[in-house]
Formats: sequence, structure tokens, C-alpha cells
Amino acid sequence: MTKPYLRDVRADAQALLNQRGRWVVAGVEGGLAWPKIAQVVVFEGMDFILRPEAEDLMANIAFNAELYGLDVKQGQARILKFATALSWSDGSSLEVTSWVSGSHPIGLGKRRWSVVRDFMTGDGLPQPKEDEAWVALALFREGLVSKNAFYSFLSFFKVIASIHRDGRMRGQWIGEKLKALDADDALKRLEELNGSVDNIGYYLFEEGRNAIAHAEKDIFVNPDEPLDYERILRDTPLVRNLAEIAIEERYGILRRRTRYRTKGLDVVGFKKAIGPELWKMLLDKSPAAEGKNVETPDSVALVARRDASFYAYEGMTFAAIVPNGEGGVGFVLTDDRKTIEFCLHLDLEKESLSFDPLQDMARAPEAESPEAIDRAIKFLQFQFCIVCNGHIEVWDEKAISLIGRTDGYIPLNMFVVPDAFEKQIAQLQARRAELEKE
Repeated sequence: MTKPYLRDVRADAQALLNQRGRWVVAGVEGGLAWPKIAQVVVFEGMDFILRPEAEDLMANIAFNAELYGLDVKQGQARILKFATALSWSDGSSLEVTSWVSGSHPIGLGKRRWSVVRDFMTGDGLPQPKEDEAWVALALFREGLVSKNAFYSFLSFFKVIASIHRDGRMRGQWIGEKLKALDADDALKRLEELNGSVDNIGYYLFEEGRNAIAHAEKDIFVNPDEPLDYERILRDTPLVRNLAEIAIEERYGILRRRTRYRTKGLDVVGFKKAIGPELWKMLLDKSPAAEGKNVETPDSVALVARRDASFYAYEGMTFAAIVPNGEGGVGFVLTDDRKTIEFCLHLDLEKESLSFDPLQDMARAPEAESPEAIDRAIKFLQFQFCIVCNGHIEVWDEKAISLIGRTDGYIPLNMFVVPDAFEKQIAQLQARRAELEKE
């Protein structure tokens, strides 16, 4: 079985789509950037295939329910849950607008999709254990996709109500969390309301939620009154921001903005190996840190990845762990032949991992042979993948878990010339062919 970090998710998508089965296909629309090429995204251990729009077909999610012993309705439920996870992770709307099923993954009629991307990583998808959390996430996605301001507002308010069910406590919570708003459009609306509304929590409940849901109240919204629609439209970003804060606070599911602001999410395995006590010693440059043990995995895989392209060195081991002069730790890794060496830099203050492909990887000289040339080509491909805004992932091979990754590499004061790289590879391949003839 292919290790998850070595899967070619584009090739696998095509192979899976050629299989017969119990296919469930969902046509989708929304503001979430969709991949340009069909690919697999794994969610809860199952393969979902994201297919781009074609000339006569809309963008869709294809899922072979038969592979997992599911019927069509169960397959639809899995797709909706997956769509909710994608929407939350990306912070964008994603609406399932139509369904089709059959023994083959047929497409659905054309709709327009305006936002695309080259590749979707599938990173950061929420995986809560509580059913209540998934209900809150589903309501949040419903609020994002609704094209009607009244229904959108109501869905976001239902998120808050599902978490804070006591009305009085809910109003108190809203009042406290107004200080935590961090979306620009929500902050703008808060500033407007602060000058005219005494109790914003009460206002959102009575003149928002109740005014939309109950026409028998003294205050209710009129769908044909532009001022009512405009007011609710302007209030919606505020209640949306409160809803996502409520989800994050109750269930620990980080929002996209929070993930960007939170240190250490990409070095969790390294933090665990070092431990909080030693981490503080190293950060303080304490002499007591000398001689302390760091429990690193016996064998790791280093993967250079840029979108769907990747190159991997498996069976790498930690050869040395050395402090550096910049408030961090250097991890030196090598292969079993001791012919290649990498150095990863862990910044203890920023809690981040870095790697310079031009400075932090080296290959020992070896006698010319076809095998040696293959290794030289792989070295260059790995290096070039990083130079082109790629990143490095460090995987524990035994546990099959990601222990750390760098940010995408940004080359400074240099031009990347793909043609020169391709020429160098071609020269090596030509020399290899010559050696095989000798």
C-alpha cells in the first residue's frame, strides 16, 4: 500500500474514476478556489475526487460509495460532510447544487465556477469527534452558501444558539465576544452599531434572529423592504464572525485566520520530541540543556513538495542535533550510505522549521556510474522542487505521521531558470545512456 505522503493524488484520481462502483457525484458551486486538474483529497480515511469544470460539465465531487460499503444516501451524507470540512478549512462558501449516481462517475450539466487553483492540499480539514460540532459546521456552511441575507443571518445565529442554548447566557456571551471580533467587515459593522445600539446582543436577537423567524412579533423584516434587507445584510458579517468564534471556542476547531496566527502548528512532532522543559532550556540558552536527550524517530522520510509534484528521501536518520547561534536547533539528517546530508533549522522562538535548498543539502562525491547519476538527478529534482516555492515535510515512517514541515521557500535576490535546470537534467540523462552502452 502506498504511503499517504507518497501518493500521486492526480494519477490516483484518474485510476479511481476508471473503476466501476456505486458512484455518487455532487455538482458544486461557491467561492472556494477549485483545483484545475482532477485530484484525490482524503477525508476520514476515504478518497473524494475533486473534478474541475469542463466545457459542458460543472465542477463536482465524485465518491465511490461501494468501496466503503455505503449506499447512495450514505454516500451523499459523506460528501456533504466533506464539503462542510472544505468550506470551514478554506473560509469560503461551497454549495452542493445537484446530484447524480450510477455505476460510473458521470458529470453534471454546466454551471460557472469563477475561482480556481492549481492544487488543493487538503490540509487543515476539521476532524471533530462530536456530532454537535458537525451540526454547527454544517449550519455555518449553510450560512456561507445562502444567497438570501435573511437565511444567511439565521443560519449563523443558529450556530451560536446550538452552542449557547440558554438565551440569557447567550446574550452575555455575545456581549463579551464583541471584543474578540477580528473580521474587517464585522468590525466595521460593530463600529456603526456602537453609536446607535445600547445592547448589541439583544439587538441581534430581537431585530435580527426573531425579526427574521417570526412575523407575529412587533418587529419583523419585510422581504420587499430594501431597508430591512440592507440592515440584515450589514449585520450578517458580525453574526458570522461570532458564529465562527463560538465553534472555535467550544470545539477547538481552528479558523483559517487562527491557524495563520498560531505558532507551532507545523512543528508539533518536534515539540513533542524535545518536550516543554527542554524547549524552555534551549530557548533560554541554559547550560542545563547540554546532554539532554531528544527522542527522535528511528527513521524518517523527507518529502519535497510543490502542489502535486513531490520527491522523497526515505530511510533518513537523525545524525546530529546541534544548537545554532540564532536561538534555535539544527537537525542533521543523512541516509544509510552517508552520501547525502540535510540540515533543518528549528526556530525555538517562532516555533517554525526552515530549510535553504542552496545551503542546507549536500551530496558526497562518488564514482561515476548509472546509479550515481540517478542519485544526482534525484538530488537536483528535490532541490529544484524546493527552490520553486516548495516546502519540506518530515514524516515518521513507523507511525506514518507528519512531525514537521517548512513554509514554502521564497528565493531572494535570484532568478529561477527552469530551462537551465531541464538542460542539466538532460545532460545527466545523456551521460547515463552513454555509460550503459559502454
